[in-house]
Amino acid sequence: TINNNINQYAIFLFIIFAIIHCYHTYIFFHNFKKLKEHGIEIIQLIKKNVNKQSFNKNYPNTYL
Repeated sequence: TINNNINQYAIFLFIIFAIIHCYHTYIFFHNFKKLKEHGIEIIQLIKKNVNKQSFNKNYPNTYL
């Protein structure tokens, strides 16, 4: 029974490691990549709006 418990524990650890590995490599990496791309797009939009509206005489203090 001790050997059987050790085998079950090893299989349990392996399954948990596999789940964590899949989450880290696929889900987390792709979500971070999307967040980075969206963040770059948002920064570019803010820069365009700052360049357009900073010269607007009606709203001199608005940047967005």
